[in-house]
Amino acid sequence: MVLEEPEWVEVVHGHGLKIHVYPVSPARGEPEFLEWTAASQHDKWQELSTLGVDAVLSDFARESLAVL
Repeated sequence: MVLEEPEWVEVVHGHGLKIHVYPVSPARGEPEFLEWTAASQHDKWQELSTLGVDAVLSDFARESLAVL
């Protein structure tokens, strides 16, 4: 949702709250899910970091930490 509507970060922060995102992955029913890896998420993690989210929760903690 945040990647589709990045203004949410500003709205949430405007209310004095933090924004944590999870999961950054396709839904199980989507074809992309079968090819989901840490490498395939790199750009999304980077974009979320640039947008200013406060936390990214991921199944690939070590890999996402290296990006963020």
